[in-house]
Amino acid sequence: MTAIQTINFKDLLFNALPMFHSFGLTVGTLFPLFEGSKLFLYPSPLHYRVVAELVYELGATLMLGTDTFLRGYAKIAHPYDFHNIRLMYSGGEAAKSDTRSMWMEHSGVRMMEAYGATECSPVMTANNGIFNKFGSIGKIMPGMQFKILPVDGIANGGELCVKGPNVMQGYYMPSNPGVLVPPEDGWYHTGDVVEMDEIGFFTIKDRIKRFAKIGGEMVSLNAVQDMVMDATKDMGPEYSYGVVSIPHESKGEQIVLVTNNEKVTSAMLHEYVKNNGMSELYLPRVILYHEKLPVFATGKADNVTLKKEVLAELCPVDNAA
Repeated sequence: MTAIQTINFKDLLFNALPMFHSFGLTVGTLFPLFEGSKLFLYPSPLHYRVVAELVYELGATLMLGTDTFLRGYAKIAHPYDFHNIRLMYSGGEAAKSDTRSMWMEHSGVRMMEAYGATECSPVMTANNGIFNKFGSIGKIMPGMQFKILPVDGIANGGELCVKGPNVMQGYYMPSNPGVLVPPEDGWYHTGDVVEMDEIGFFTIKDRIKRFAKIGGEMVSLNAVQDMVMDATKDMGPEYSYGVVSIPHESKGEQIVLVTNNEKVTSAMLHEYVKNNGMSELYLPRVILYHEKLPVFATGKADNVTLKKEVLAELCPVDNAA
């Protein structure tokens, strides 16, 4: 991070991310300490109002978080609470365009996005104060190599693979305890489908595992979720949406939407897709209404648990087997 963003002894970084999260440990804790900046650690990112008040009282200049948490702070806080923030980074999950707009319009703060994985300590790409492109995850970090591998069924972009001094030494596998299994030839496969523009900015299109294959066509589950959020944006920000795929006997897979918004109907989504010239492949075949959707402690959507819940509800016999 030091190679792309400078901080100094006058800065104070406010970090409420948990230490078991690589982003919270390395960028949120070690980075400011190594650079000689002040650091304030708060035990929970979920105390939205308290966090906003502390950022104001401390005069914090640096802040980071996931999109979920940063969105929560922006909705609750007074605009002046963050008047001293000069640098804000979002990571751990995709930054939504309306969250960025909310911060800019609400507090005049430019929220920048970085991307990484625990296996890479964690940052692989990042925007900074000079090179920043909204909607992108930034450029590759100095000292790292990358390659983009083609993925069957995906026309534009491919899987991002990286290599560099920050990539882990390997995994300890439960099948062979005590033996370190390094990445093949040092390359870490992210599992994320990306595109790179002509000046080196990366954009994540989806995760390889976040695609559904319906009748031979690859459909991005994140794109389906974005469609649903766009179709319902006038209903308010308090609703949650999750999209997973489950087996289907004739189509291969089917898309299931889970939400706590009972106003969402298949007819409404069908009308939105039709009016916006989108493929009907983006339409969820099933809509389930849950009071609460599972999330990790970081606030990131827990799609694995969500899929298990959906399978238990729709395919109880198969799931038990």
